[in-house]
Amino acid sequence: MGCEYNCGLENVVGSYNSSSINFHQDYNAGAGKEGIDYLVEAESRQMFEPRKEYDGGLEEVRKEIYADNYRNKKRVTESYSHVMDDFLNPESGFSAFVGDAEELKSLVEEAFLKLTGRDFPDDVQLNLVDGKEMKKMHPKNVMGFAVNRKHLGLVSEIFIKKGSLDRMMLTIGHELGHVLTRRLSDEKNEEAKAFAFSLAWMKKIKEENIGNLSTAIQLDRPAENGVHNTALDFVLDLVNKGKEAIGVWIDIVKGLIRVEPNAKELF
Repeated sequence: MGCEYNCGLENVVGSYNSSSINFHQDYNAGAGKEGIDYLVEAESRQMFEPRKEYDGGLEEVRKEIYADNYRNKKRVTESYSHVMDDFLNPESGFSAFVGDAEELKSLVEEAFLKLTGRDFPDDVQLNLVDGKEMKKMHPKNVMGFAVNRKHLGLVSEIFIKKGSLDRMMLTIGHELGHVLTRRLSDEKNEEAKAFAFSLAWMKKIKEENIGNLSTAIQLDRPAENGVHNTALDFVLDLVNKGKEAIGVWIDIVKGLIRVEPNAKELF
C-alpha cells in the first residue's frame, strides 16, 4: 500500500540504535529482508545524533501542548479513561492505587522486556503526576499523554496520572505505542499504531499476570464508545482474523497497512 513517509530503514523501526527493540520469535516475522531481526540489525548501522536529555520541566511541556505551531501540536497524544476502561473487566474487583513511581517502573520494565525481549528504551521517560498537576499540564480530562520527540533525536516523555494500577498500565501501553517510533502523518494510522501496540501489551500482561492484573484485563472487543473507534476497529478486525497485534503494529509502522482514508469517524 506504500508508505506515508520515506520508507528508509530508519522509519521502518523508528529511531532506534543498536540497543533497540527486538521481538520474540513467537511473532512470525518471517525471514530475509522482511524479518524483524534483519530490520533491527540494519537499523543499528544507521548514523544518528546522540540522545539528548530533555529537562524542560512543567512550563516547557505546557508550551509544547499549547504551541501554535501545528507540527508541535501533532506530536502530543492523549489517552482517555473511558477508552482504557473498555479493556478492563468490571467484575475483577479492586485494583490498588499506585503513587510510587519505582513500583510502577518495575512493572513497566517487566512488561516491556517480556513483550519485546529488550530493556526499556533510554529515549522514553515516564512521569507520574497527580490529578492536580495533570490539570495544569493538559487542558483535557485525560489519564495520560505523551510528547513524541523521536524525530528530533530527543527523549520522548509519557505523563501518567496517578490512579489504579490497571488503568495506569493500560494507559502506558497505549502511549508507548505512539512514542516508540516517529509519529505518522495520518492521525487515524497513528491511533491504529498505538492501539495495536497496546493490545499486544495487554495480552502479555494478561498472559504473564504482571502486577497480578491477569483477571483485570479483558481482550474481547469492547463496546463502542465513540472515541478512536475507526482506528481501533481496524486493528481489532485484523487481530480477529488471526494476525498478532504486535505484527499489526510493525506493519503500520512500516507503512504496509493503513486505515482506509474514507473510514467513517464516530467521534
